[in-house]
Amino acid sequence: MQTEFSTPDLKDGFQIDVYVDPNLIEVFVNDGEYIISNCVYNLGTDIHQQGNVKYEMYTLEGTDVSEV
Repeated sequence: MQTEFSTPDLKDGFQIDVYVDPNLIEVFVNDGEYIISNCVYNLGTDIHQQGNVKYEMYTLEGTDVSEV
């Protein structure tokens, strides 16, 4: 038995919000139109991105915003 998944086409632009804690990663597309959650173990503290992407990072420890 094989399970198939597909990614929907997002035609008119999109917004992705990613929430990460030590054991959970959640991704919300277009304010929850599509959602994926995944439990993780031994997640490090480094976050990497590929390509020419602009992103903002917020932390719960303070109100500082890092923009890259």
